[in-house]
Amino acid sequence: MADFFDKLKKGAKEATEKAGILAKITGLKAQIGNINLKKDGLFKELGKVFFNEVKAGTFKEELKESLKKVVDEIDALDSEIAKLNGEIAKLNEDLKKVSEKDAEIKEATPTEQIEEPKQIETKPEEPPKENKNNSQG
Repeated sequence: MADFFDKLKKGAKEATEKAGILAKITGLKAQIGNINLKKDGLFKELGKVFFNEVKAGTFKEELKESLKKVVDEIDALDSEIAKLNGEIAKLNEDLKKVSEKDAEIKEATPTEQIEEPKQIETKPEEPPKENKNNSQG
């Protein structure tokens, strides 16, 4: 029976571990979403600057440098996203390992059900017999 409880404890520990990993993955995905929002803003800025300069016919060498700066920022954000995706991949591997352990525990856990204790049949109590020899008479 102690073995059963040890396996139960392991299962609970692994479920907690899975939840922690999933929470980390969710956090990383949220970070990626925020980075993508920053990138969208930079693309928008890049497009506005380029459009205005081309339209005005004032595209100059200095502008190339400021455009290059925005492009470099976007590249840096892409690198950050790649790093976060790498962390997510590692966490998914950890999650897979925990799931494999969980499967091993389930496989090793006995599947027969524990019998409920049998009820002991008791006879209902008989009401007390009235005393017919009543001396008050």
